[in-house]
Amino acid sequence: MKKQKGQIILEVLISIALFSLVALSIAVIARDIVDVAIREMRKIESFYLAREGIEAIRAIGRADFEKLKNGIVGVEEINGQWEITRGVQKIRDFFRKITIENSPFEETKKIKVEVSFKDKNFKPENSVTLSGYLTNKKIFALELNSSSYLKGDPIPWQASSWTIVFFVKPKTLSQIEGASLFANQDTSQNPQETGFLQIEFDGNADYQVKINDNTFRFGNIQDKWTFLAIVWDGGNFKTYIDGKNTLSQSLPPDQGMVLFKTYLLGVSSDKTKGFEGYYKNLMIFERALTEKEISDLFEGKLPSFEGLKLYWNMNEGEGNTVKDFSPSNTSGNITGLPLWREIFTVSSWKEVADF
Repeated sequence: MKKQKGQIILEVLISIALFSLVALSIAVIARDIVDVAIREMRKIESFYLAREGIEAIRAIGRADFEKLKNGIVGVEEINGQWEITRGVQKIRDFFRKITIENSPFEETKKIKVEVSFKDKNFKPENSVTLSGYLTNKKIFALELNSSSYLKGDPIPWQASSWTIVFFVKPKTLSQIEGASLFANQDTSQNPQETGFLQIEFDGNADYQVKINDNTFRFGNIQDKWTFLAIVWDGGNFKTYIDGKNTLSQSLPPDQGMVLFKTYLLGVSSDKTKGFEGYYKNLMIFERALTEKEISDLFEGKLPSFEGLKLYWNMNEGEGNTVKDFSPSNTSGNITGLPLWREIFTVSSWKEVADF
């Protein structure tokens, strides 16, 4: 009887211990869930405060560009208008630092907004950074619709390596499959030849590129200015979006070589499927740009112009002709009604999150 009583006490103790262990585990899990939720809320708020800082600086620059003096500043809304303040701002548990400095471009400032907060449960400091360029000069973008396109006719050329880069912003995300951003041949009257290339929409939510017998999807379409880069280095086909590699595919030379017979923007090679959106800064190189050169281009830094075959910056602001700033001097002509839109940002904003 005494032995049985001891067993009962032991079982009770074991049960209590197991219950305590389970309860502790649940408490730890619950705490972790709460911590993660708090962290995500802080992350979202950090992005919001960074973007608010960008929009505030943009509004101040539009009203009076001379107010954008070099240094570390903050912004404050006074009587419904944004104004510059001195030093780093403390906003609840967050710190927002806006750095304004000169850039390599004329009448242009480089802007960097950093939002950080300290959290004892995570890293000593968590941060979000947005950076980009603002200019006081009139900067235009070319707008094309389904019934207009831009075309240039170079002396046909082919190379063992090449690169195409440009900025683009769609007017709508729901565009038909095959709505083309760029094509290197005009097949509306002549059959498609070997060395074909077309960058287009896939009809759903992705960009895709057709190169000879291959079709590759390489990234999501977004409702913003996006920097696209397509590279062939002689053995590898690569794509980049906003400076980041999204596709790397080994291809035999006969599949990677393309024949540049025309430069066609805003419509498919057969001229049946038009793209609706905006263009800026199309460059074509007779060489493969490095990943660093592509990243630098996205951030507004110009690469070596070695091998440059075409440069349409599309800053005319009027008329039907687009000037080529490369040695090739291949101007482009707009078919349909040309629309020019004034923009304020030189390049897309680069976002960096450190969480």
